[in-house]
Amino acid sequence: MNIVWYRRDLRVNDHLPLSTAAKYGEVLPLYIIEPSLWQGGIYSARHYAFVFESLEELSVRLAEMGGCLFVTIGEAENVFRKLEEAYGTIKVFFHKEKELSKSIRYHCLEKIGIPFQEAPSLNGEKATIQSKMKWIRVLEGESELAPPKLKLPERLPDWLSEPLGKFRNYHVPGDLIPLGQPGGERKAEETLQSFFKGRYMMYEGKEEGLLKASNYSSRLSPYLAWGNISAKTVVKKSLGELKEAKTEEARKAINSFLDSLYSRFLAYGNSLPQKNRQLTIEEKSWNRDEQERIQTGRTGIPIIDASVVSLTKTGWLPYSLRAVLATFLCNGLQLDKQLVKEFLGSLLQDYDPCILDRELELCASFSGKRITVYFHPVRAGKKLDSDGAFIKRYIPELASLPIKYVHEPWRYTGFYTLGYPVPMKDPDTIFKTIKLSAPAAENRPKKYPQSSPEIGEQLSMDLFDE
Repeated sequence: MNIVWYRRDLRVNDHLPLSTAAKYGEVLPLYIIEPSLWQGGIYSARHYAFVFESLEELSVRLAEMGGCLFVTIGEAENVFRKLEEAYGTIKVFFHKEKELSKSIRYHCLEKIGIPFQEAPSLNGEKATIQSKMKWIRVLEGESELAPPKLKLPERLPDWLSEPLGKFRNYHVPGDLIPLGQPGGERKAEETLQSFFKGRYMMYEGKEEGLLKASNYSSRLSPYLAWGNISAKTVVKKSLGELKEAKTEEARKAINSFLDSLYSRFLAYGNSLPQKNRQLTIEEKSWNRDEQERIQTGRTGIPIIDASVVSLTKTGWLPYSLRAVLATFLCNGLQLDKQLVKEFLGSLLQDYDPCILDRELELCASFSGKRITVYFHPVRAGKKLDSDGAFIKRYIPELASLPIKYVHEPWRYTGFYTLGYPVPMKDPDTIFKTIKLSAPAAENRPKKYPQSSPEIGEQLSMDLFDE
């Protein structure tokens, strides 16, 4: 029996394991709800809701191809043992994932002697123009895989015959997103099309302010993170649009988007060596008061609190705010990076372990280009949200304040009537702490070319000025 193990590749288009398995006969597409991943870890209810919506559409698309999606609850090793008992001989096909492939290879399938085939992937290379061009050439030369015709298994174990709807109410800790993006391959395709119908011309939309950032971002990150659409599909579409672009402005916008896609690709193949870490701080766990104030957006620093509230409500933040929030937590409060990863990962609908690890390491170590040494959360807020519109949207206590006080409400004469907390840590103290902790980086240049292909470039704006 040929089993296609779905994980973070919830689609039928451009799906190499599915196409390969179909060549060998009967195909059993399988998604395993593993309690060890979904209970008590980073994954939360908002992730499960997105995944389940993706599975519903995947089920429909597989049925159109003559197949059927099967879902079960259990640890992968136990599920594959039961499948081997039911069919005698099985082979498992899946996409290689950096986060999971080692545990799958050595602690699951190889451990129990089940043959498997990982779909090959390009390894990340050093961020140079030459390797970026090679990356583009390789993707240009590869054809997208059309969905194959599938042959259903003639017999099924009883425990695999449960309807998909049964798993809708599987309990996962955490809160749902009131304003999140819906999951599914069709939504991913629609989002890609809408991006290139005009939104791409304002890609990143920095000059338009934070409230409009979601309108000009591609908003493809959750679909890429959960595999509703392949990176190859997005890149090939981008290259096609680039060839058809009529103006230099359009070409510049598409190239900026391609730079971000390339940075994303590199994040899977490269890690920052620890020797790059400049700060000499001792990471710590948070206490109960800190945890509650951070998680509820009550730190008393408006740009931080607005970011947390926005992230909680929507599951998304523009990368500039992700950098501000991560730097504040890792460096300003000196929290352990794993705690920060768990907090942000549980809220981000587009949570991708490799990318979040990379983002946190860049922010914690100030390793990315255009990230200079010293971070001041109030200055960052003023630079990103100069009119205070983003803060006022998400912190109602500050909605009626004059602009001059929005970023520093404690300077307002009527501050104690607002009902907004005092800062849990003085912003100037945060600035001085990081400044004193990073003497080795004092002489690093402050400005860098806008076109640098540095990994994580999308994270870094000039927010870290002395």
